[in-house]
Amino acid sequence: MYQQNKTEALDFLRQNMNHVKLGNSRHFTWVYISTNQPINTIGLRTDYKPFEGTVIAADARFVAFRLGRKAAFNVMDRGCLPSVTPYAVDEKLLVTPYAHKDFDGRRLDEPTEEIGEHGCIVRTIIIGLTNVKIPLPTVPESFFIKEIVEQLESVTTDHGLRTAAQVLADAGAGAEPVQFLDDDEAARPWMQFAIRTDKLHGYLKITLDRALDYYEISTTNTDGETVEECKEVDFTSLAEVIQEMVDDGNWRIAEVKVLKRAA
Repeated sequence: MYQQNKTEALDFLRQNMNHVKLGNSRHFTWVYISTNQPINTIGLRTDYKPFEGTVIAADARFVAFRLGRKAAFNVMDRGCLPSVTPYAVDEKLLVTPYAHKDFDGRRLDEPTEEIGEHGCIVRTIIIGLTNVKIPLPTVPESFFIKEIVEQLESVTTDHGLRTAAQVLADAGAGAEPVQFLDDDEAARPWMQFAIRTDKLHGYLKITLDRALDYYEISTTNTDGETVEECKEVDFTSLAEVIQEMVDDGNWRIAEVKVLKRAA
């Protein structure tokens, strides 16, 4: 399906390039932006970067942008863009597609800096994505809590696009510290995350039933009232169940800012 959509996006771009002046350029470059994760030149997963572009065409499925005056274009799947923007031809926009972010809202591929030995600044450049880590207020001693964390950080949904931990990060779980029962003797160890989406404003609790080796997942609103419960969840479906209970789909929508209105 992705390859078919990409082919149709290229056809759409070519059909709408007649009025674009490319100067002496005989060739053009282009990128198709959808919810599929791009792969860089060395085969690592990456995220799309923000870009400034001028709309050259738009229909119900795609919006095509020209990047500056170069023979370079981006074509975006309309499902990744806000529906409130008209995308008029010649409108200049700043578009920030979805990117994997930490619980604090920082992009995972954002360079980091820290002070090294002798006061030197060490700058780390990320050339491929790593999975988001759950920020725990304390280091857990419980084997079972560590196991829950490991599984949340590794099991995936959205055809491998996001881990369960990423689903939680995208659902606003960084709004409050993660809570957990750090007791190796507990028959039902648990973790609780804040959720701030249009689908749920409250909390999601993950409980491990050690006797059955299954998870129970429940959501509550801010008044403590149960919204939904799902029992006997195995680790392979953990990400999908969490997504169904908290995800409003807004994470996939790019941020769009109008830089210049069409004449």
